[in-house]
Amino acid sequence: MTDYYRERRNAERLAAQHTDVQAAAKDIIKQLRDLEQYIYWSMSGEERDGGAYYAQNLLDHAHELVDQAHAYRIALKANPPPQEDEDAA
Repeated sequence: MTDYYRERRNAERLAAQHTDVQAAAKDIIKQLRDLEQYIYWSMSGEERDGGAYYAQNLLDHAHELVDQAHAYRIALKANPPPQEDEDAA
């Protein structure tokens, strides 16, 4: 499977999900992007404090990600994904 195909299938599955599940998943995706940015910023050698400020923000965002993962799990359990048609595959 190509990455494009996988991404398209994942997007289709998410679009078919309940709005609570979609919202929780989108929050996680945004948080992951923020975490990536804080990682890069914390590794910058140009910061006066050696990146400690960004490292602390990275840690705070990581904790938030855990909370969001719990919310996603709860939303997914309350609204399971629609069954895929086995014959269509």
